[in-house]
Amino acid sequence: MRIGTKALIIMTSLALLTGCWDQRQFKNVKLVLAAGFDTGNDGLIRNTVVIPTVEKGLEGPGQEFIQVITSEASSTRDGKKNVDHRISRSFDASKARVFLLGEEIARHDIFPILDVLYRDPKNNLNANLAVVMGTAEEALRLRVDQEPRISGYINGILDSQMMNTEAPSENLQLICAELLEEGEDFALPALEVDQDAGLINYVGMALFGGQKYSGVTLNTDDSLLLLLLDDKLKRSATINRKLADNEEEPLKNYVSIEVGGVKRKMDIQADDPDDIKVTITMKLKAKIVEKTLPVILNEKEVAKLENKYSEILTNEMQSVIQKTQEANSDYLGIGRRVHAFNHPTWEKVSWTDIYPDITFNIDTKVNLSGHGVIN
Repeated sequence: MRIGTKALIIMTSLALLTGCWDQRQFKNVKLVLAAGFDTGNDGLIRNTVVIPTVEKGLEGPGQEFIQVITSEASSTRDGKKNVDHRISRSFDASKARVFLLGEEIARHDIFPILDVLYRDPKNNLNANLAVVMGTAEEALRLRVDQEPRISGYINGILDSQMMNTEAPSENLQLICAELLEEGEDFALPALEVDQDAGLINYVGMALFGGQKYSGVTLNTDDSLLLLLLDDKLKRSATINRKLADNEEEPLKNYVSIEVGGVKRKMDIQADDPDDIKVTITMKLKAKIVEKTLPVILNEKEVAKLENKYSEILTNEMQSVIQKTQEANSDYLGIGRRVHAFNHPTWEKVSWTDIYPDITFNIDTKVNLSGHGVIN
């Protein structure tokens, strides 16, 4: 093929290219990396957004400034419009990493707040979602030493707690099904602002019933146990419990274990709508990672520790399930299983009415497979 013919083909092909008609250039937008929602005046939504802006330096890297803007509106979309009226370029939340809900607004139906985030395909559905015990605005306006961006700081807290099996691995996309379908509820990480220390604390899991925060928050110990019951062990899970009552030297009462494996078996008997029973058998494979209890870890003593830990965790897991029933939050998705495998029963009942009264039986066995290099 001659050079002239090749050039003609190339020029013709270039003429047919349409280009990037839907491109969005960062220079034309203000990227929001974190946003929060609180209850405003007269039933309005109070929107708070965090916008980083980098000013170019004459030499070397530019300097970053953080804008925190709050507005009140009748909807999330109107709140975005109100923010647009107050910034130099258009508001863009497509790169948002975290969304926060204030405690008060979370007690109401949260789907109308999140609706716009699901409808716009440009939004980041992998963004983390959490509840703040207090207001989201308070958390987003906090300035933390050595943390240039509040969005990165909060995300770091949430990600680390998820890996430690103390926070649920939820994001905007994952909770959508639980928001819209009956038979399984969800929980969101709960945060608390410590103004005196200038820090944000992770305090546990905020249990939701349907589309509303139930008002019940599990502490970090209970959160870990609920996640184990849901067979959601991540990298590891560390549990520290008091196994003796040495009053003279209280530090010598504890043994810490690290759970490295979980086998869960769940049996649901739902043929009788008035007598639904759920039996959960847990087998935890763990190792001793700290022991202040003054015993030599021979085979006999290890067996005693296994029995003691099994008894303690059985009772605690039973108590955690009771708390989900008090909150009317079916976090384990028992209702979905009844819907799938006992549909005649499902058709006869209102799940939100009967979930608090169904019977749970928990049986936990701990197997201590290691104790480090010393006995």
